[in-house]
Amino acid sequence: MAVLLVRASELLIERCDRLIAALAGRAREHARTPMIGRSHGIHAEPVTFGVVLSGHLAEIKRGRARLVLAKREIAVGKIAGAVGTYAHLSPEIEERALGALGLVPETVATQVVARDRGIGTQGYCMGGGLAVW
Repeated sequence: MAVLLVRASELLIERCDRLIAALAGRAREHARTPMIGRSHGIHAEPVTFGVVLSGHLAEIKRGRARLVLAKREIAVGKIAGAVGTYAHLSPEIEERALGALGLVPETVATQVVARDRGIGTQGYCMGGGLAVW
């Protein structure tokens, strides 16, 4: 599961990079394009479309940063045995095997990878702002 989540994170980060580039370009292009500002759903003072796009750009950049952190947090595996005692292999072998998959060993091995890693971390990041697109 960690391998799949890491790959999904990489794809999302790539998409964020493309979106960031597009928003940055459009924000510069429309730096002087006037539009009606809105406050609580009603017309307010004039703003520029570039400023509005810059707000979205900042949000996507923050979301991308959260995704990068989540990717690092979920890139963890465990092959330390049924209860994490390394009875059948050494920690060095686990580290090499997981490294070949792009993962690192769980910090404290038990029967499972810690439950606060994985989909919960990914979901938190998605709910934090990237789910808008």
